[in-house]
Amino acid sequence: MMLHKGASLEEAKAKFKKHFDNVSTAEIIQMEQALMDEGMPVSAVI
Repeated sequence: MMLHKGASLEEAKAKFKKHFDNVSTAEIIQMEQALMDEGMPVSAVI
């Protein structure tokens, strides 16, 4: 969402790393799937 609002790729990467550095890839995939199972469009998750 940050990139859609004009943030730089570097800013988005830094924020992602700060908040999700200790989260495994499997956990992220599970969270994404849960959002889609609850009705969030795929385009909003990706």
